[in-house]
Amino acid sequence: MLETSNILVNKVILPIRNKDGMNAQRDLLGILKNALFQHICGYFHVSLEWKSLLNGGPLGGSDSIVSGVSSNYSEEDGTGQWAMTLNVKDPSFSRRRWKYYIGVNQKDPLQLEFYYAKCCYDHMSGSLSSLKPIIAFEDQFIRPLFSLPALQFMCGERPYELQATELNVNTYTDFLAHLYDKKRILPIFLITCPDIIMPQKLLSLLMGNIHVWWCTDPNLIQTLNEELDDNMYTPWDSVHILMPLQKPDSFHPAHTYEDIQRMGVDNFLLGLRQAYSQSMRSEERVKFPTVESVTLHKTQRHARILYEQREEQRKRIIELTSTITSQSEELQIIRRRLQDYQEAHPANQLEEYEALLNDSLAENDLLKTGIAELTSRLFITMGIKFKPNAQQNITELKELELAIYSALSCIADRKGT
Repeated sequence: MLETSNILVNKVILPIRNKDGMNAQRDLLGILKNALFQHICGYFHVSLEWKSLLNGGPLGGSDSIVSGVSSNYSEEDGTGQWAMTLNVKDPSFSRRRWKYYIGVNQKDPLQLEFYYAKCCYDHMSGSLSSLKPIIAFEDQFIRPLFSLPALQFMCGERPYELQATELNVNTYTDFLAHLYDKKRILPIFLITCPDIIMPQKLLSLLMGNIHVWWCTDPNLIQTLNEELDDNMYTPWDSVHILMPLQKPDSFHPAHTYEDIQRMGVDNFLLGLRQAYSQSMRSEERVKFPTVESVTLHKTQRHARILYEQREEQRKRIIELTSTITSQSEELQIIRRRLQDYQEAHPANQLEEYEALLNDSLAENDLLKTGIAELTSRLFITMGIKFKPNAQQNITELKELELAIYSALSCIADRKGT
């Protein structure tokens, strides 16, 4: 929410999109930030930190003419918000400070909602002098932004016009289309006394807050009145303010030549500026993105992400707990089966089998050792070149044959038992 405890000097709230013919896939918010960065540095003749303006952080120092802060957050779907606040010292009045609020809502990649407010604050603590009046003048800071080469300010279905348009026979149809544009958010000032109220001067003074049409043909105004509803009747020699038509009972005030003369032209212009540039509706103030609101959204987004992560972890813990429970039940079943098997197969029977197996292995080892010794003795006694045949009767071979047959017979007897 925008805090306007300071004096609101000017405001602009308009959508922004790519200009016709430009690449629709470009980063609109990035282009706007870059344009603002260059404009601020050039307008105030200062050097700011680009990364702080781009991603959020302090801008300038407390001792410099311009200081401020920005904040930024974005979602994965391309939406997000960005805001910046600038504090500028008045070069001629040391007690005066100018405060510039700039905020951007990005609801989709193709369009931005641009918010701008210029405020003034006079530090009068300890001062006995009266407040210095704030002179109404054209806001030179915001005007160049309307002429950016890549971005287009919009109002409803049509680009925002920087020039007052004459209502004549050729533009009559276009005027009606503009008037009945249901997405139009700014009032149309129809001036039928351009000799008193200069259309372009009025538009420059209220730039970004009104559309200006002017007409010098009373017959055309009569034709227009015949076509419009009675509550939209336009008097001749007047400034008729045609409000947006979102509400069917909208009031469209008309200020006649006599009203303007009674107020005075200068006072009348000051009144229009106060009504349409120096005031802000409650819904506009609530929607205005400030550094504080953007930081709050960023914090809430981070908290939401942490909450989602916690919920995912909680679900995972529940799944793991369920798995552990089922595995514990399976372990209990296996333990019961083991216990039943141990009860069905006593340990002493197993020990007997183990002892018998150990004895067999020991005898097998002795047999292998005996055969190896007999073989060694045979080759030691007979020599390496000895080649026996069936007719020879050799004692060592007989002993070796007898030992082998005895061992095999012993093994066969054990298998039979």
